Amino acid sequence: MRDLLLLESLVGILLLLSVLRPLFKSFEGIQGLFLLSPLALLITVGLFWVYGFRPECIPLLLASLVLTLLYVPKVIFILRRLRTDDYGDVSLAGPLVGTVVVLFSLFVAVLYVPRVDNPGRIAESTVLEVRDPSLKLSLILHLFIPPDTGSGTEPLFPVAVVVPPVTGSVSAVDSLCGALKARGFFVVSFSAPGFDIPAVTASGARMYPALADLGKAALFNLWGNKIPLSAEYEKQIEEERARAIQQVFSLLTGPAENRDPLFKRADPENCILVGYGSGGMGAALRAPRGSPIRGIVAVDGSLTELGTLPSPQFPVLFLLSDRSKNPVYRDSRYAPVLRVFRNGQVPTSLVTISGAGYFDYSDVSNEYPLFSALFPGEGKRVLRSEWYVQQASQLIANFASLFISDNNRITRNRVTEQASLETFGPWNTIKAEGILGQ
Repeated sequence: MRDLLLLESLVGILLLLSVLRPLFKSFEGIQGLFLLSPLALLITVGLFWVYGFRPECIPLLLASLVLTLLYVPKVIFILRRLRTDDYGDVSLAGPLVGTVVVLFSLFVAVLYVPRVDNPGRIAESTVLEVRDPSLKLSLILHLFIPPDTGSGTEPLFPVAVVVPPVTGSVSAVDSLCGALKARGFFVVSFSAPGFDIPAVTASGARMYPALADLGKAALFNLWGNKIPLSAEYEKQIEEERARAIQQVFSLLTGPAENRDPLFKRADPENCILVGYGSGGMGAALRAPRGSPIRGIVAVDGSLTELGTLPSPQFPVLFLLSDRSKNPVYRDSRYAPVLRVFRNGQVPTSLVTISGAGYFDYSDVSNEYPLFSALFPGEGKRVLRSEWYVQQASQLIANFASLFISDNNRITRNRVTEQASLETFGPWNTIKAEGILGQ
């Protein structure tokens, strides 16, 4: 992301020149330097246009906007061809305050620029666009298919259906899908055009929903389900994701002669359902009995309390931020999740990793490092965000191996000692410690 870093630095330099110019008499012969702040604003807006939503650039955007508005009268004078500027006897307060604001904004933008090239890029996957008129739903499936062994046979691989978060969609779970594929799974993820932010097409183009839906998503991301409109939106996400899961399983489990050839190496009898974030977690936990599911993995998110809480019908692994151990969050954000964990009639388990925040089990931390800084875990954080994704994939593989009948293709390993495990329900003869690779 060197190009983004250079553009951010350019914006900072333009703003500093605009703020400090009254202090330098040598600039008096140069007219219109205050037009640098509108130029900086245009470049910053362009950053958002080209690179998508960049939260670390918001302070730069606000700084350039404020400075532009302050100089609107001078811009008008210039347009009227009047010579005007503010050299001469000036107070140091304004330039110094402006300098501090600009330097702070530039510091945030540079410090939290993504450390990976092409953030949000979908890794190599096979893309299939499908539509189910009965469900009034179209999906863009991203299939991560294990490579051919070259043995001449067509082995079947256990399936991991990864339900992505609405915000970020399939690009937020890209690394996890690749890691699960490497551990022996046939991985299916998806995005829903007109709903996901964004849906990603086969060409890599990004499709965004209507402005009203973007507004609902923004409210939900800011306030959670604390206000009625956001709670309704969370319920809508669950319903939409439930229909998407139904459509994916209809493609996986249909008659063999009618199935798409792309699914020929997927084992429809051995499926793990991985639900990410708000909506995805709730939809996964509500999967009905009779679904071809061996187990459910619910990755950090909140559950709507509109109506009844889910009652899982399959073994569950909850993978949460270690904030869930803090009584403040345990009794608020995570309270519905923990009630489901303790009230289930099936084997349930809960794993936290020290230092993991809300977004660290996904690619959000790589694409938006600022979010990891704003929503960190409680314990000591590992510096590399991708480490948490790798640990998540290993936990999912270990969990799946406990319940999938033909698990020889799954790579199992011991996970970090920083992971802690709680269990509830009838584990009977199955060793729950196997989730940690013990």
